[in-house]
Order: sequence, then structure tokens, then C-alpha cells
Amino acid sequence: MTTDLPGWGQLDVGDNSRSGFDIEMMNWLASQVGFKPNYVDVTLSERETALAGGPEERRVHIVAAAYSMTDSRRKNVTFVGPYMITRQGIMVREGDSRIKTVSDLKGKTVCTGTGTTSLEQLKSSGVDMTIIDEPGLNACAQRLLDGETIDAVSTDQLILAGMAQTAPERLHVIPDLTFGGQERYGLGLPLGDVEDCKILTEELQNFMNKGYWAQFFKLRFPELDPDEHKPNAFELDRCA
Repeated sequence: MTTDLPGWGQLDVGDNSRSGFDIEMMNWLASQVGFKPNYVDVTLSERETALAGGPEERRVHIVAAAYSMTDSRRKNVTFVGPYMITRQGIMVREGDSRIKTVSDLKGKTVCTGTGTTSLEQLKSSGVDMTIIDEPGLNACAQRLLDGETIDAVSTDQLILAGMAQTAPERLHVIPDLTFGGQERYGLGLPLGDVEDCKILTEELQNFMNKGYWAQFFKLRFPELDPDEHKPNAFELDRCA
């Protein structure tokens, strides 16, 4: 699990409690399948390596961390999902109106996460910008808050929405500005773990169909339209 993604997976070091959509979803799935989750901290860039190796070597059995399902990642990971849909967006300091389109990033300095699809999409955007990547997106947001020499943070819109909630008077997600391909979040399993994939897929469908998905989405993103982000529970990827 991530520790620094508000709205998704955040660790409060004061009381060692975790919160976010991914946490609440995993707690629900664990209660249905019948296991007690032991949460392990991972950064965005560690998600695949945490699943690598044999049963005695890998750090985790499941990754639930706003994890986009891509063809390149499927070479190393078995995915369950998708359970969320989003696209890439831009966050700036409140009051900064210089960026209205992707082309406005020309000449700007943009921060994003190391090893993410967002980094890949920024590099392939064709816009001449300076890109800084950080192991954790929280560091990008802090750079923006501290007034350091970055102009924007770019990652998935839903991740930005969670980050902006921590300082709504100082951070602003640009509405209706999206680019790149659709991001589909899934649970990551060790490559070839078809048995657990089938079990979790069935329970994930129940999670989405019985109102729990809507309940947790409203809790974490009350101002967003759930219909724009909820996949069809009957069209989850097949386990193979």
C-alpha cells in the first residue's frame, strides 16, 4: 500500500492508522475472502518489484495502490479489475491561471511520480517541458506548496483530487483538462496467480454491485461524479 496518496492510501504516523479508497476496498475484500491483511508500505516505483520473485522472496501478495493496468506491466503482474477509471490531469497553485491546455505546459517545470504511467505520458506528449520525477507524489505536492521552482504536478485526476483535498485553499486541479489514455486501476498479483485472481474478481464484482464501491467513492471524492469513474462490474478482465 502507498502511504502518501490522500484519498487512496495514506498512513497517519501519529496513530499508525491508514485511510483511503484502496484501504477500505482491501479491508472489505479481506473480510469477504477470509484473511487479515498485513499492510506493507511501497512507493509507486516499487509496486512491481514488491510482487517479484518466488513465494519466499516477494514482499507482498497483493498490490492495491492506484495501480494502472497496462500491457507492459502484464508481462510481470496478474491484474484483477479494473475497479476505477480515470485520466491524467494537472494540478497548480490556487490562483495560477497560466495553464488551460496541455500545450500551455511548454516551458514549464512539471513534477510527477517515478515509474508511473503519468511520467511516460508526459514524455510522449510532444510538449517541450522540464519533467521532474519523485518516488512519491506527496513530494511533488509539497514542492508546489513550498513555492519551489515547479509550475505544476501531473498525474491521474483522481490522485490529484485526493491531494488537493489536503490544502484546498492552496492547490487547484484544473477542471476538464485531461490528456493521455484512459487509466484503469487494478489489484496487482504475482504473475500467474490465476486462482487468487478468480476469487478476488468475483468479490470485486460484489463490491461494485452491492453499493460498497459507491459508498467509499462518495466518502473519499464527494464532489466528483462516480459515473465517470466506475467501470462496468460485468466487464472485468478475465483471469488468464
